[in-house]
Amino acid sequence: MVSEWSNELFMFGVRGNAFTLMQTLSVLPEDRREDKGISAAAIRLTGDERFLYISVRGADILSVFDVGKDRASAIQHVTCGGAHPRDFILSGNEKFLLVANRFEGGIVIIERNVDDGMLKGPVHGADMPQGVALALEEVSLCREHK
Repeated sequence: MVSEWSNELFMFGVRGNAFTLMQTLSVLPEDRREDKGISAAAIRLTGDERFLYISVRGADILSVFDVGKDRASAIQHVTCGGAHPRDFILSGNEKFLLVANRFEGGIVIIERNVDDGMLKGPVHGADMPQGVALALEEVSLCREHK
Protein backbone atom coordinates (compact mmCIF):
# COMPACT_ATOMS: atom_id res chain seq x y z
CA MET A 1 0.00 0.00 0.00
CA VAL A 2 1.19 3.54 -0.68
CA SER A 3 0.13 6.65 1.25
CA GLU A 4 -0.55 9.73 -0.85
CA TRP A 5 0.28 12.29 1.84
CA SER A 6 3.07 10.67 3.85
CA ASN A 7 4.75 9.36 0.68
CA GLU A 8 5.39 6.03 2.31
CA LEU A 9 5.19 2.47 1.06
CA PHE A 10 3.69 0.02 3.56
CA MET A 11 4.60 -3.63 2.98
CA PHE A 12 2.20 -6.12 4.57
CA GLY A 13 2.39 -9.86 5.06
CA VAL A 14 -0.91 -11.64 4.59
CA ARG A 15 -1.86 -14.95 6.13
CA GLY A 16 -5.51 -15.90 5.75
CA ASN A 17 -7.49 -12.85 6.88
CA ALA A 18 -4.64 -11.40 8.94
CA PHE A 19 -2.45 -8.52 7.75
CA THR A 20 0.89 -7.81 9.44
CA LEU A 21 2.84 -4.62 8.74
CA MET A 22 6.33 -5.82 7.76
CA GLN A 23 8.06 -2.66 6.56
CA THR A 24 7.59 1.07 5.95
CA LEU A 25 9.70 2.90 3.35
CA SER A 26 9.78 6.41 1.91
CA VAL A 27 8.96 6.59 -1.80
CA LEU A 28 11.10 9.75 -2.13
CA PRO A 29 14.81 10.16 -2.68
CA GLU A 30 16.52 11.22 0.55
CA ASP A 31 17.12 14.80 -0.65
CA ARG A 32 13.37 15.34 -1.36
CA ARG A 33 11.81 13.95 1.84
CA GLU A 34 11.24 17.37 3.43
CA ASP A 35 9.83 19.01 0.26
CA LYS A 36 6.22 20.21 0.37
CA GLY A 37 3.54 19.63 -2.28
CA ILE A 38 4.61 16.08 -3.11
CA SER A 39 2.14 13.20 -3.17
CA ALA A 40 2.39 9.56 -4.20
CA ALA A 41 -0.18 8.42 -6.75
CA ALA A 42 -0.33 5.21 -8.80
CA ILE A 43 1.29 1.92 -7.80
CA ARG A 44 1.97 -1.10 -10.02
CA LEU A 45 3.53 -4.51 -9.37
CA THR A 46 5.18 -6.58 -12.11
CA GLY A 47 3.65 -9.92 -13.06
CA ASP A 48 6.50 -11.83 -11.42
CA GLU A 49 5.95 -9.75 -8.23
CA ARG A 50 9.64 -8.73 -8.12
CA PHE A 51 9.41 -4.99 -8.83
CA LEU A 52 7.05 -2.26 -7.67
CA TYR A 53 6.65 1.17 -9.33
CA ILE A 54 5.10 4.27 -7.76
CA SER A 55 4.39 7.62 -9.42
CA VAL A 56 5.05 10.70 -7.30
CA ARG A 57 3.37 14.01 -8.18
CA GLY A 58 5.18 17.21 -7.30
CA ALA A 59 8.55 15.43 -7.41
CA ASP A 60 7.62 14.30 -10.96
CA ILE A 61 9.33 10.94 -10.59
CA LEU A 62 8.75 7.22 -10.69
CA SER A 63 10.15 5.33 -7.71
CA VAL A 64 11.30 1.75 -8.30
CA PHE A 65 11.43 -0.88 -5.56
CA ASP A 66 12.81 -4.40 -5.53
CA VAL A 67 10.22 -6.38 -3.57
CA GLY A 68 11.24 -9.90 -4.61
CA LYS A 69 13.33 -10.60 -1.51
CA ASP A 70 12.52 -10.72 2.19
CA ARG A 71 12.57 -6.92 2.44
CA ALA A 72 11.71 -4.22 -0.08
CA SER A 73 14.40 -1.75 -1.13
CA ALA A 74 14.36 1.39 -3.27
CA ILE A 75 16.57 0.84 -6.31
CA GLN A 76 15.84 3.87 -8.51
CA HIS A 77 14.09 7.25 -8.79
CA VAL A 78 13.69 8.56 -12.37
CA THR A 79 11.91 11.39 -14.14
CA CYS A 80 8.37 10.76 -15.31
CA GLY A 81 9.11 12.74 -18.47
CA GLY A 82 6.63 15.47 -17.60
CA ALA A 83 4.82 17.10 -14.70
CA HIS A 84 2.34 15.57 -12.23
CA PRO A 85 2.30 11.84 -13.13
CA ARG A 86 -1.24 10.78 -12.27
CA ASP A 87 -1.25 7.24 -13.62
CA PHE A 88 0.94 4.74 -15.42
CA ILE A 89 0.69 1.18 -16.67
CA LEU A 90 3.05 -1.59 -17.69
CA SER A 91 2.88 -2.81 -21.28
CA GLY A 92 1.79 -6.42 -21.75
CA ASN A 93 5.38 -7.61 -22.20
CA GLU A 94 6.44 -5.35 -19.29
CA LYS A 95 9.26 -3.80 -21.38
CA PHE A 96 7.69 -0.33 -21.13
CA LEU A 97 5.82 1.92 -18.72
CA LEU A 98 3.28 4.34 -20.17
CA VAL A 99 2.89 7.42 -17.97
CA ALA A 100 -0.04 9.89 -18.02
CA ASN A 101 1.32 13.29 -16.93
CA ARG A 102 -1.44 15.71 -15.97
CA PHE A 103 0.18 19.14 -16.35
CA GLU A 104 2.99 18.69 -18.86
CA GLY A 105 4.42 15.94 -21.04
CA GLY A 106 1.22 14.12 -21.97
CA ILE A 107 1.70 10.37 -22.36
CA VAL A 108 5.32 9.26 -22.04
CA ILE A 109 6.76 5.83 -22.84
CA ILE A 110 9.65 4.74 -20.62
CA GLU A 111 11.75 1.68 -21.44
CA ARG A 112 12.13 -0.94 -18.68
CA ASN A 113 14.73 -3.65 -18.19
CA VAL A 114 12.70 -6.78 -17.35
CA ASP A 115 15.67 -8.50 -15.66
CA ASP A 116 16.69 -5.86 -13.10
CA GLY A 117 13.53 -3.67 -13.07
CA MET A 118 15.46 -0.49 -13.86
CA LEU A 119 13.94 2.24 -16.03
CA LYS A 120 15.96 3.67 -18.91
CA GLY A 121 14.25 7.02 -19.25
CA PRO A 122 11.63 8.39 -21.64
CA VAL A 123 11.88 7.07 -25.20
CA HIS A 124 8.77 8.60 -26.77
CA GLY A 125 5.79 10.76 -25.93
CA ALA A 126 2.51 12.14 -27.21
CA ASP A 127 0.83 15.40 -26.26
CA MET A 128 -2.36 15.06 -24.29
CA PRO A 129 -3.96 17.68 -22.02
CA GLN A 130 -4.81 16.76 -18.42
CA GLY A 131 -3.97 13.04 -18.55
CA VAL A 132 -5.28 11.27 -15.46
CA ALA A 133 -5.69 7.56 -16.29
CA LEU A 134 -4.53 4.94 -18.77
CA ALA A 135 -5.82 1.60 -20.02
CA LEU A 136 -4.10 -0.59 -22.55
CA GLU A 137 -5.37 -3.08 -25.06
CA GLU A 138 -2.54 -4.71 -26.92
CA VAL A 139 -3.28 -5.52 -30.52
CA SER A 140 -1.31 -7.99 -32.59
CA LEU A 141 -0.95 -6.79 -36.16
CA CYS A 142 -0.52 -9.47 -38.80
CA ARG A 143 -0.19 -8.90 -42.52
CA GLU A 144 -0.38 -11.54 -45.14
CA HIS A 145 2.53 -11.37 -47.54
CA LYS A 146 1.95 -12.77 -50.99
